[in-house]
Parts: sequence; C-alpha cells; structure tokens
Amino acid sequence: MKPLAWSEIEHTLKTDVSGTFPGSPLVMTNHYEFKDGLIQYLKIV
Repeated sequence: MKPLAWSEIEHTLKTDVSGTFPGSPLVMTNHYEFKDGLIQYLKIV
C-alpha cells in the first residue's frame, strides 16, 4: 500500500494498492472518524 493523498479536513487517506489480484493496482479512499484518539468509523471506497 502506497499513500497518495491525505486530508485532515475531510479525514480521508487515498492509497494505491497493488498485488497479485485481479484489478491490481487499485486506488482506495479510506474515510475515518476519530473520537478520543481512536478510530470510531472507517469506510473504504
């Protein structure tokens, strides 16, 4: 996994994931919500 972009305002991390799977490489966007320093919500698109 290679980080491509991070937004503290939107709490998103865009990554490039590659491997030996169909569709590789692919770009995923991870949406986070934090509470008390812990991840409360994670959505991977």
